[in-house]
Formats: sequence, structure tokens, C-alpha cells
Amino acid sequence: MTDFTSERFDHVRLDIPAGPEDGCRAFRSGVLGTAEPPKPPVP
Repeated sequence: MTDFTSERFDHVRLDIPAGPEDGCRAFRSGVLGTAEPPKPPVP
């Protein structure tokens, strides 16, 4: 396996099932260092 490094993210999309949102928020802010965008409206 090859090592991968990146200086910045262009786009990250995390699709998750309902329920574990708190853990995903902690991952997004703690590991990725990004803020949670607003959820899109549900049709």
C-alpha cells in the first residue's frame, strides 16, 4: 500500500444512517477539523 498525503481537502461527503450523528460530528470536527454544514431539506 502506498502512503497518501494531502495538503487540503476539496470536498468531503459523509453519508450516515440516522442515530450515530454525535460520533460523526466528533469525527468531522476532531479528525477532519471541519465544521458541520447545514443539512439539506428532506423532500
